[in-house]
Amino acid sequence: MKFKELSQFIQEIHHAFARQAGRSVNMALTLRNWLIGFYIKEYEQNGLDQAKYGANTIS
Repeated sequence: MKFKELSQFIQEIHHAFARQAGRSVNMALTLRNWLIGFYIKEYEQNGLDQAKYGANTIS
């Protein structure tokens, strides 16, 4: 194996794992944001399926 091939392999490995790390972080942040929204909704609606503040909007 020549030095140029070695450096190419190292670059490919680096880029592949950097992409995988980025996907993992994106998935974790998406789940985090969903859970935060879920808990805010539960807090605001006191566990009810729908909020009461819009119930009398249209008579």
